[in-house]
Formats: sequence, structure tokens, C-alpha cells
Amino acid sequence: MTLKEALALPKEEVAVLREDLKRKIEAKKELNAYIAVDEAGEGVPLLIKDNIQVKGWNVTAASKILQGYVAPYDATVIEKIKTAGLAPFGRANMDEFAMGSSTETSFYGKTLNPHDPERVAVPADRPRRWRRVWRLPRWEATRAAPFASPLVFAGLWA
Repeated sequence: MTLKEALALPKEEVAVLREDLKRKIEAKKELNAYIAVDEAGEGVPLLIKDNIQVKGWNVTAASKILQGYVAPYDATVIEKIKTAGLAPFGRANMDEFAMGSSTETSFYGKTLNPHDPERVAVPADRPRRWRRVWRLPRWEATRAAPFASPLVFAGLWA
């Protein structure tokens, strides 16, 4: 189902969608993708990263130091998604303070890849994209890409 299709659903079907989503989250709890299933509104459910303020929710940025912090306001993006017919529905696991891309540094533990629990949940084509953008040889793509020279990035050195 696309977002456009979900926004066109009647309220009763959105409620069924929300309940179905809760069941699926509970069934796959071992993936550790959700920190909590909280709800704010009646719209189409949307997962929110744990570093975005949703009024009344615990927001921790996946860090132990922020345990117990409750958001006093809605972030601008939350106000906008509510206006668009969407509703915050749960907090997504993430790297602590968003300092990473694989959730391996989360206070809550890493998120498992649903297709292979032995691997981290990051886009499979990331090394390929680094090679393509930075013109790196295959063997260097995963080792050097995050620290590539600005000259490589600009295409001035191949």
C-alpha cells in the first residue's frame, strides 16, 4: 500500500491498519526496530525517529543519558505531518544521538536486518554507491569511502 492509498482510506480502515501494524511489530520484536509503540493522533501511522520531539513522548535519541526526558512540544515536522493526515506511531531505534547509520551504537541495542539477522540493517548498495560517486576501486569502497578526499568526491582525482 502506498502512502497516497493509505491517506485515502476511511477512518475505520485506518484503525484496522493501525491494529495490524501493532500485531506485526509485536511479532517481529526481536528485530529491535521500534523502541516503543506510542500513538499521537488518529491519522495514518508513521514511525518517528527517537530524536524528533513528539509532545508527551519520551524522546531519548537512543541514549541512556536522556532516559526520562519527555518532549514538551511537537517538532515542526510533527505538526506538519499531523496536518497532512498522518500520525506519529512509535519511536524508531537509531544510533545514539544519530551518530551512525546502522544502530549499532544505540542504547537499546542494534536493529537486526530482517533478511539476515547476522548483518546490520543498512542499505545493501551503500559500498556500490560510494564507489560510483567517489570513483573508488572495489577493494577501497568499504574501507575508504567515509573518509574520501574532497578531490575524489569532486571528481578531480580518480
